[in-house]
Amino acid sequence: MPRKSKKPTARTEPQNKRIGKASQKGDPFDRGIEEALRESEKTFRLLVENSPDVIMKVDRESRILFINYTLPEYTVESVLGKPAVGFLSAEDGLRYMQALHEVFDSGEPREVEVGAVGATSWLSRLVPIKNDGRVESAMVIATNITERRRAEEALRENQRTLSTLMSNLPGMAYRCRNDKDWTVEFVSEGCYDLTGYHPSDLIGNRTVSYGKGLIHPDDQEPVWNDVQAGLREKRPFQLVYRITTASGQEKWVWEQGRGIFSTNGDLLALEGFVTDITERQRAEEALRKSESKNRALLHAMPDMMFRFDSRGVYLDFKGDRSKLLYADPAQFLGRSVQEILPPDLAQRILTDIDRTPGELDIVFYNP
Repeated sequence: MPRKSKKPTARTEPQNKRIGKASQKGDPFDRGIEEALRESEKTFRLLVENSPDVIMKVDRESRILFINYTLPEYTVESVLGKPAVGFLSAEDGLRYMQALHEVFDSGEPREVEVGAVGATSWLSRLVPIKNDGRVESAMVIATNITERRRAEEALRENQRTLSTLMSNLPGMAYRCRNDKDWTVEFVSEGCYDLTGYHPSDLIGNRTVSYGKGLIHPDDQEPVWNDVQAGLREKRPFQLVYRITTASGQEKWVWEQGRGIFSTNGDLLALEGFVTDITERQRAEEALRKSESKNRALLHAMPDMMFRFDSRGVYLDFKGDRSKLLYADPAQFLGRSVQEILPPDLAQRILTDIDRTPGELDIVFYNP
């Protein structure tokens, strides 16, 4: 009988010759690699399944090979194998496919922003997946940026509204530092009509210093002191002072501002508004001069003048001939002519008041 061949036995090598070999069955090194791979796959699966982003694997034609989750309108099964561009508008689809083809052709990542179902906005990062140096598919990580875009749009609208408001203000809004130059950090377009300088001339004292170049020299110290007092008390401040414009014209301005403080109480800047009150100042000055002149005339008049309200009550008296009065001024001011004068004279005055309301009238009578 032919002799049976013996079952080959496992070849055993000296321990020092097995270092570096990972092909032996049951090798602890192999088991470690397999365990590490399983742990890595588990971690990756957890990241993908719990990611707030949509993660897809697509081919060159954008067919979806893998997706971690979908919008509520779809299921994972219903979108697998379908082109991702089918869920985009025609315009966005073209830009998406262009970016995808660039990824396959160049092997470099690309980003593209697109809209999707439900008027949502997505920022997609397309990353090539290579095999032996050749791009065989792409990983798409799509982040929902709808709320960000809405916030940006709201911010732009607020900025537009603020810009429109400031451009129509009869003066200039500003933000400046608390130094003797009042170094301007921001100023609205209204500064040109007010000062003759463009915003770029004032910002950073580029052409002129507001504090030392525009504010009248006699007003610089009072303005500084009033502002510092407001800052110490952390209250708004109101100022009236003169400026000299780019053309050399002197103007009176009214300013209201306040300090802007951090949560720690540190002063960050001053913000406020400045407007031209030159015409008002001139009118007030003219009124003061007129009142002073009229007062001097009244005191110089040899006649007497009375002021009544609509009911004939004495409100004021001017004149030095008090001996001709029916009563001392202290006794008749605040009282009616009917209480002081004879009935016929009182009636004449009341009739004149009714006939000429708000006008100057002259009444002759014998005391």
